[in-house]
Amino acid sequence: MKGSDKLAYEVLTRDGVPYPNDIGTPAGARRLDGGDDEDTSIKVRLRIPAGLVSPAGTYSDELRMRLFDVSGATPVPLGPERTVPAKARIQARAQLNIAGTSGKFGAFELDEIDFGDMTTGATRNAVVQVRATRPVAITLSSRNLGVLKHTELKGTAGVPYSLTVDGVLVNLAGSSAPIQRTPELSLDGTSYPMTVTIGDTTGRAAGNYKDRITISVMPQ
Repeated sequence: MKGSDKLAYEVLTRDGVPYPNDIGTPAGARRLDGGDDEDTSIKVRLRIPAGLVSPAGTYSDELRMRLFDVSGATPVPLGPERTVPAKARIQARAQLNIAGTSGKFGAFELDEIDFGDMTTGATRNAVVQVRATRPVAITLSSRNLGVLKHTELKGTAGVPYSLTVDGVLVNLAGSSAPIQRTPELSLDGTSYPMTVTIGDTTGRAAGNYKDRITISVMPQ
């Protein structure tokens, strides 16, 4: 179930037909050869439908099973019911996407934030999309420690810039504490706004300036 503490599943016959969730309802007829202590195996499949998102952890249930004699007009229970435990585990996982706009996870992927002709105070916006089965820590770092450097003139003054994610100012010049967030438990996750703001460009040499920002997300 989407975003809940339960994990929905189906119990199917070997042919993929769902069993009714009722211990008193026979699920069709099948010939079982008995006698002389012979055993007959019946395969039962458990299937979790695609698209479910639930918190990381272990989920358990108990299946109750009973045989019926359906040769007559009215089904007759054969022997006592049996119980079988069922378990599943969802791992702690997180996925990250950088997009130009918010929306479906993975759509509008963004490879570069381009300011064109830079001016002091110019801003550009992007979106940090995160989906996860647990709360996450978002960490950001800059190769040039928060400075756009000239791609050709080495040693010339760079252009400083600032960056915020979901309203949190990130210290790109040094170590910065991870941003703790709890994304929505869904396939689309949560989109966190990211803003990059250009600092003082006065006296900077003409040319192209670049930096590389690394963003990582870890489930907690």
